[in-house]
Amino acid sequence: MKTINFKEFVIALDVAQTTKRTVDVREVFANILYARANGIQAHSLAFMIYKSEGKLEITDEEERIITAVAQQHTTPAFIDGIMVQLNENNLEVKQ
Repeated sequence: MKTINFKEFVIALDVAQTTKRTVDVREVFANILYARANGIQAHSLAFMIYKSEGKLEITDEEERIITAVAQQHTTPAFIDGIMVQLNENNLEVKQ
C-alpha cells in the first residue's frame, strides 16, 4: 500500500526544482476533492485527507482519484509533489 503526506507536503517553487518548501496542504486539497470531484469515494477521501496527521495509507483507487483530481485542478508543481511521493513509495516497495 502506498502512502502520501499532505501535512508535510514538499513542493518545488521553481521549474528547476532547486528551491522547495514543505507546506500543509491537507485542507486545500481536501477542499478541491470535496468541491470538484464526484462520488462518495472522493467525499470520503476528502475527509480522510483533511483529518490526516502525517503519512496516509492509500489504496490504488484512492491513488487514482488523487492523481486524476490533481492533474485536472492543481498546478504542475503540486502534481510533481504528489508524483514524487508516490514514486518514492514504489522505490521503497521494490527494494
